[in-house]
Amino acid sequence: MTATNSTCQRGLGSIGVILYVLMLLPLLACLVSSAWLHVAVAKTRLAVDMAAKAAAKSVDEAELARGNIVLDGDIALNTFTWYLAENLQLTSTLKPGQGSIAAGQVIIEEFVVYGQADVPVKEVRTGAIIDRPAIHFVVAVPVELVMALPGLPSVITLRVHTDVGLNLTGE
Repeated sequence: MTATNSTCQRGLGSIGVILYVLMLLPLLACLVSSAWLHVAVAKTRLAVDMAAKAAAKSVDEAELARGNIVLDGDIALNTFTWYLAENLQLTSTLKPGQGSIAAGQVIIEEFVVYGQADVPVKEVRTGAIIDRPAIHFVVAVPVELVMALPGLPSVITLRVHTDVGLNLTGE
């Protein structure tokens, strides 16, 4: 084997390794983005659930003592918004603050209070039957993917839907 053939083979081998690495980069980007997305979904879901549970505590205590579940929708919405902002590190206007996973304005798309007179009711999004007083929430949270592929969006919107039932013990 001559020196020229040996150099040529090493050059082709180097090109092969470079092409192999370039083919693996998109796969790596997908794996990292997928892992980050799972973390973002879990954090967002937990933040919405905790804020919803806090809002569900906005029951009128005097009415509760009489066996009636009465919820002030304005107080519940304010409570939910405050806890959501705290949990996701947002400003009071639900814009991302320092350290937030949100990549833009968080929007409370749906907020519905189902009182005792409103149930049972079929929930429109899922078809689930709500058979006791509850609060229904849908929140949209934009999150930035850590490694987006060219041509694909770098910010996606997570929509979290939760229904929190209210009961006579105030839990």
